[in-house]
Amino acid sequence: MLTIVDPLIRFGAIRDTLSQVLSERQYSSLVILADTHTAEYCYPLLGGSLPGHHLILVPYGEMQKTLETVGDIYRYFGELELDRKALVLILGGGVLSDLGAFAASTYKRGIQFILIPTTLLSMVDACYGGKTGVNWHSAKNQIGTFQFPEEIWIDMEFLKSLPVEEIKSGWGEIYKYSFLSQEIDAPASVAALPDMELVRACLNVKRDIVQTDPYEANQRKLLNFGHTIGHALEAHFMDTDQPLSHGNCVALGIAGAMHLSAALKFCTDDLANQALRWVGQHYGLPEIAPESFEDILVFMRQDKKASNGHINFVLCRSQADLVLDVAVSEDYIIEALHFISRI
Repeated sequence: MLTIVDPLIRFGAIRDTLSQVLSERQYSSLVILADTHTAEYCYPLLGGSLPGHHLILVPYGEMQKTLETVGDIYRYFGELELDRKALVLILGGGVLSDLGAFAASTYKRGIQFILIPTTLLSMVDACYGGKTGVNWHSAKNQIGTFQFPEEIWIDMEFLKSLPVEEIKSGWGEIYKYSFLSQEIDAPASVAALPDMELVRACLNVKRDIVQTDPYEANQRKLLNFGHTIGHALEAHFMDTDQPLSHGNCVALGIAGAMHLSAALKFCTDDLANQALRWVGQHYGLPEIAPESFEDILVFMRQDKKASNGHINFVLCRSQADLVLDVAVSEDYIIEALHFISRI
């Protein structure tokens, strides 16, 4: 196992401190890895304070989270003759954070990298925890490593360029945190940007969990609440003309998990209905035919949390009281899929 670190998280305007922070680090080459969206909207916000560097661009989107894209990044690294003392700044959302960190953590057995999250979802969740990875045959995050970044830089200015759907996606993960902590409430709106203190609160919850269980042997599984169904929905719709954002799928996955929690008598119907009303108010699901449920179940069987032929869920008793590793029969899961398809 690798040594577990707690990376420094810097909050504030990056352009004001970038030059000084980088001058205090030892590196042989500086690379900025961006996608076609962050290169246009976020890279300019770094200002003119960047020292000499190389800019590597990859296409935007979940469909690029593949070994093929990692191979392209390796090729760029090789052409730049990066050595093991190079430093990579990964400027992007959750997809690029996972993808770029995987490339950096495996190239020459690991080069140092800093994460600069540019979406709400990546700020409140994806940037912290040391998980890197890519999808494999549409199944989410099947190949990856554990590798913590050197630092994480959070600048709320990046969020001002986000479309509404990306903001809603981030709120889907924030909603998850309202089940993990009594200090975080379900948001009243998913259209407005949060303040920095809410971002900090979500990261503090995740940090406490990850530092206790970095390799997901036990308590870190709490962070998977809503993700068993959520990841399967995301994978199912990925190749369609109506792909769903990660946060949207997590919110729908929470609805499914709460339906199962009530059906299996872990929580009251009132608590489940409260969650279902919230998800129904803010998120939706494209039309999904019942004959597609088997395809969605296939993705759940491939899920990393599945074991011994069982599809495992995190279910809920009450706020901040979740139950790990609940094996749920496929009949119950199909019933839950029927339910959320009507949200």
